[in-house]
Amino acid sequence: MNLLLFYAHELTSSRQLILTDERHQHIKHVLKLKTGDSISIGEINGRIGTGKIERTDSNQTTLTVTLDLPRPPKLPLSVAIALPRPKMFSRIIRNLAEFGVKDIHVFHSQKVEKSYWQSPVLDEVKIQRALLDGLSQSKDTLLPEVHFYKKFHNFIKDGLPSLNCEKQTYIAHPYQTKPLPSPLKNQESLMIIGPEGGFTEQEVKVFTETGAQAISMGKRIYRVENAVTLLLSRLCPPGAD
Repeated sequence: MNLLLFYAHELTSSRQLILTDERHQHIKHVLKLKTGDSISIGEINGRIGTGKIERTDSNQTTLTVTLDLPRPPKLPLSVAIALPRPKMFSRIIRNLAEFGVKDIHVFHSQKVEKSYWQSPVLDEVKIQRALLDGLSQSKDTLLPEVHFYKKFHNFIKDGLPSLNCEKQTYIAHPYQTKPLPSPLKNQESLMIIGPEGGFTEQEVKVFTETGAQAISMGKRIYRVENAVTLLLSRLCPPGAD
């Protein structure tokens, strides 16, 4: 836990945060902090600062909160991704939040198993937990927006037009020759990533007809979780902010 996150409603009128959940357990048993120690803290969707431990015992930890720092800027990047295998979904959206992606759009495509949409990993509480884990790791507080499209044509009709408006749009497809673009600076961009079996040629055609540029990550074929990491590390290398 690099940043302890809390919701605004948890803060008392005296700027204190009283923890009795897993955050208390983490402070007590993992970090082993004591009265008088401080911890980095952030209000979800708000500012960052310090929490000073006023008291801690076996039941709860009470911190006085000071929020005096801005949250880090988000990347100028939206990600649209075909629904991955359920066992990888939480890890992928956690990584997207950690990298600083500002919004995530999950859609169906032909090579996505329909049963994936019934997976418990799509539960709102579990999604929130994965996103918060990513933010805590990278010391960010702004939750990415996550949108779902259970039908491909709904994404093309309702989601994509607003997404790629005034954005440079790329579609990652292993059988293209155009290389990955240079690291992003301030240019708003959209990256579209396919399922484990890749997009069909018809799907690629639909995307390119809307203005997307098909790009390649080289001759190797990657699992979705590795492709996501590779794309983000190339587009948003350390220090790019």
